[in-house]
Parts: sequence; structure tokens; C-alpha cells
Amino acid sequence: MSKVYWQVVSEGIEEPTNGTIVTEAQKKEIERLRLKDLKAKNYLFQAIDHSNLETILCKDTSKNIWDSMKKKYHDSARARRQQLQALHSEFETLRMKSSESKFFQQEKEEHAFKASIDNHFTTRGDRGRGKGRGKCGGNNDHGDHPYHHH
Repeated sequence: MSKVYWQVVSEGIEEPTNGTIVTEAQKKEIERLRLKDLKAKNYLFQAIDHSNLETILCKDTSKNIWDSMKKKYHDSARARRQQLQALHSEFETLRMKSSESKFFQQEKEEHAFKASIDNHFTTRGDRGRGKGRGKCGGNNDHGDHPYHHH
């Protein structure tokens, strides 16, 4: 909205009270401000979502419309902040649970891997391979071994 209209929106129009004597110049100024106010109201009506129009249609000045909108949107901004804080907390909780779950899954996989390795070496030993393959360790080179008799 233009700065031209902002004064009537933010400050309103000071209407003369009944019985106050108003000069012709003051009357013209009041009419000029009322026209500005009418244009400002039109801009505000165009900018407002149709679902919110009912709450402001009864407002008689652009200042009253603006004050009503400020209150409504300030309250809903506060509600949104609270919702965001709640969602952020929920997200952090889920993220922590996910990390814990990944940690425990990794721990289970490591345990299974170690058990698989232990099982592999145990069964290889039972088949006579690996550890204890004989006195010479399976070496078929009979070179100068002290216990080898030719």
C-alpha cells in the first residue's frame, strides 16, 4: 500500500465532534482524508483473503480494518510459532530415535558378523584345516628339517 494512504491506515481520521465549528478548509481536509480512507479500505479488501472478509466488513475505517487484521494475524502468528516449536521438538525426538535405531541395528550387524567369523574359523578347525595341520604345518618341502629322516 502506498505511503499516501498509510497515514490514514495507521493513524485514522480525527473526525470533529458534534457541535464543533469547522472551517471550510477543515471540511475539505476531512473530505480528502475520508476519500483516502475509502481508497485504503478498498486496497485492504482486495488484499484480504475472502475467508477473512466477514470479520472486517463491519469495520468502518481503514484503521479499524488494519487493527483487526493486526490482531488476527498476530494471534495466528503466535499460534504458528507454537506449532512450529512443537513440530521441531517432535522432529528432534524422531531424529534421536532414528539415530538410536541405526546404532542398535549396526551393533546387531557387527555382532552377527563376529559370530559368523567365529563360526567360520571353528568349522574350518574341525575339518582339519587351518590350525594343527600336522607336525610340519603342511610343508611338503622336506629340506633340512631336523626331524625328517631320509
